[in-house]
Amino acid sequence: MVGPAGVVGARQINEVERQTDLSARIDTKGVSGTLANLSAPVYPIIVAEWQRNSREIIRVALDQYQGREIVDARAWWRDDEGSWRPGRSGLTLSLKHLPALAEGLVDALQRARALGLIDSADTTTIIIKDKTAAERQRRYRDRHRNVVAA
Repeated sequence: MVGPAGVVGARQINEVERQTDLSARIDTKGVSGTLANLSAPVYPIIVAEWQRNSREIIRVALDQYQGREIVDARAWWRDDEGSWRPGRSGLTLSLKHLPALAEGLVDALQRARALGLIDSADTTTIIIKDKTAAERQRRYRDRHRNVVAA
């Protein structure tokens, strides 16, 4: 899990080096362009983190396990020294399953909103980019109608 010590653009979190930004890499060969700066990523790459309760967080990360790239969504807890440790509850999948997982989660979110299980005006769960101005206007009207009706 720990990357090379001389990685540019990495920061230290809980004794593990984590990649901060692809644009922070320096082009040492004098070749310009994004492709010239691509190198092996420093794992794990934390994609998202949020508080589950007072003792745990949920972390979504891209990682590597036995030479294979994976996506890991897992609950983490604090040990006695204050470091975050992975819990047993979580989901680890090969990256080839990531598109299907993302589509399934978007479908689940839409279904839960349609059934009234979660607030449709809740923007903290996911932000959906509108493709056109008309879609953005419709979503704006829908949000404000829900606020007035509530």
